[in-house]
Amino acid sequence: MKRTFDSYCLYSISQFSTYVIRNRFTMKDEVDENALRRAVNIATRRYPYFMVKLSYAEDGSYIFEPNDSDIVVIRSGKKNPDLCTEQVNNHLLYVDYEGRDIYFNFSHALAGGKGVTPWLMTCIYQYVVEKYNVLPNAPAIRKPDSAMLPDENAVAKYEQFEDAVLYQNSKLKQNRASLVKDYINGLFNPFKKSHEYYIFEFKQEDIINLVKGSDNSVNSFFDILMFQTMCKVLPDKGDIIIAETAHNPVADLGIPNTRNNYLSHVLIPYSRQMADWDIEKLGTLTRGAIILQSDSMYSLYECKRQYRFDEEIDKVNGKAAKQKYAKKNSLSLGKDATHGTFIVNYTGYMDWGELADYIESYVHIVDGHQLLEISALGDRIFCCYHQVIRTDKYINAFQDILRQHNIEYKIKGPFKKNLCKHKLD
Repeated sequence: MKRTFDSYCLYSISQFSTYVIRNRFTMKDEVDENALRRAVNIATRRYPYFMVKLSYAEDGSYIFEPNDSDIVVIRSGKKNPDLCTEQVNNHLLYVDYEGRDIYFNFSHALAGGKGVTPWLMTCIYQYVVEKYNVLPNAPAIRKPDSAMLPDENAVAKYEQFEDAVLYQNSKLKQNRASLVKDYINGLFNPFKKSHEYYIFEFKQEDIINLVKGSDNSVNSFFDILMFQTMCKVLPDKGDIIIAETAHNPVADLGIPNTRNNYLSHVLIPYSRQMADWDIEKLGTLTRGAIILQSDSMYSLYECKRQYRFDEEIDKVNGKAAKQKYAKKNSLSLGKDATHGTFIVNYTGYMDWGELADYIESYVHIVDGHQLLEISALGDRIFCCYHQVIRTDKYINAFQDILRQHNIEYKIKGPFKKNLCKHKLD
């Protein structure tokens, strides 16, 4: 692997995936543009590996070069600018805002959700400093003047993956429920297409009490809620409904603080006969599958495949040829890719300290359909529910399941995702 680890995802960009993350913070007060601009530029210089622009090597490879230009902060528009353009000073990130909302637009080629979160926290910390002239107590947040951690930009070695093996489960190949019609409508049908999201807010205490009382984790609990939702909505012809969730094995690799996006994907097959199981029994099954597939023997196999894929990209000469190879063989979109019926991702609890008092909500906006991005902030848990078609059948069924379990919630939306793209030419 010759190039920056996460840059290889750029070859796989397609109409199915922009590889852009958009993080929305709704603050309790109106956004101060000048304070936000100062804060973002002070904070981002703490992360020099994000201060880059896209360039090309002689063989057509994507490479990153230093970019000391300011990070752009603009008012939100109907169509936001693309990454890697002059409008955003050729950066792979920028910030837009409107009213009380701050949106951080970020290329997946720089990091994943775990890798980007420390930068988000530093930006919001510095924004509070600049706007209110206070120093909030938030010891877990990396301050702009703090030193880089030893493993913050670390890359694993292939030798660490060599013994990993593929996890196999015959149920993953059986009569699976499919959302392919939704995806086709979301791409090509102007009467159905609507890339949107809803925001659910829960009291953390309510969710944790249910989790502890039913042999669950936060992640497995939402997996179960979504399985029950799909049982209400999807036709009976697909017997197996598969939950997909991401696992980050960086601790097993000895680089727990790396910004690089090492992920494996856990797949949990449910049969429709399980719809009548109680939530504790479903929790035991779900957590068991997550624990098994999170073992380094299995979880590092996907990293192993990723390294092999990157090495094959390096062998191909020319940008167009590299893109063609990647789209055909991509681990996430290629012919051998395997995905769940739905996806649930949880970034885990992050200690925001006193910053939580300044933020009303915080969610991750990404590509995807029937995909939940779960985030925690202070005493609240947020669920960003994504879909690609104009319909309320899924969101209504999900709310029915929440009420069935006596879970109190607040809901806002739908909102347009407004994901930008990369300009690669």
